[in-house]
Amino acid sequence: MEHFTEQEIGKILDEFRRVLKPHAKAVLFWPPEFGLSVLFFKALTLLFAKVARRTDIQFHPEEITRVRSRLHAQKLVEAARFSLVDYYFGMRDLYAYSVIVIQKV
Repeated sequence: MEHFTEQEIGKILDEFRRVLKPHAKAVLFWPPEFGLSVLFFKALTLLFAKVARRTDIQFHPEEITRVRSRLHAQKLVEAARFSLVDYYFGMRDLYAYSVIVIQKV
């Protein structure tokens, strides 16, 4: 989801809604703005810019919509007429992803 705009995410969630059975759930693994992997790659990019004087290095595809908070995730899923069942960010996945469980209502 992080590789898409919020408008595209809305369309993706609309498609989820179309194909899921009533009351079905979906699990999204979505890197947050403050996740360890995000911070690591920001630091690595900065290191390359300072030490190697290279600003053209890209380690992975651009992540244009990382989750900013539980509220941010909730607004996106509710706009697509899903309910937010659970939001988790913590040690179980080494602080790399927000695990978001949504349910078709």
